[in-house]
Amino acid sequence: MASVRSLLVMLLGPPLLLLFWAHFIRDTWPGLDWPTMIVAGLVGLIGIVTPPWGAKVEGGVGVAYLAIVIAALPFVGLLAVCSTGDRL
Repeated sequence: MASVRSLLVMLLGPPLLLLFWAHFIRDTWPGLDWPTMIVAGLVGLIGIVTPPWGAKVEGGVGVAYLAIVIAALPFVGLLAVCSTGDRL
């Protein structure tokens, strides 16, 4: 059960945080784009350190997760902002 919870935090936490930020916080506090992206990535990393996995598994999952997050998080943030109706 802890592994499922951790995977949910890793996969759903960052997009949900970015959607919350885009819809409720972005207009009142401009300039928080990159700090919010970093916090979203850190929320996903919490999912790596909380399960009862071994150190090797955590390291491997962490490296893979960071590679995916670095590539995907800017696009997820763009999707969150575009879902509010803002256009490029």
